[in-house]
Amino acid sequence: MNIRLASHEEALIGYLTSADMAEQLGLHPTTLAKWRMARRGPPYVKIGKRVYYRVTSVREWLENAEVKPVRSASSR
Repeated sequence: MNIRLASHEEALIGYLTSADMAEQLGLHPTTLAKWRMARRGPPYVKIGKRVYYRVTSVREWLENAEVKPVRSASSR
């Protein structure tokens, strides 16, 4: 299969850089780097030295990280 893309930007539609993802999540880029080293945080793709996050994968990760509060019997 031979796929031709108009540009590298076209290949990365739906992906954000580490800096862009940090901004979207309200985090410092270093936090994402530390999470990657600890194998935590959202899934990512590494191309050479560059890191990209697929937006749909990050949304799924956020949904799975949702915490549902549990009401204790004493708070009723």
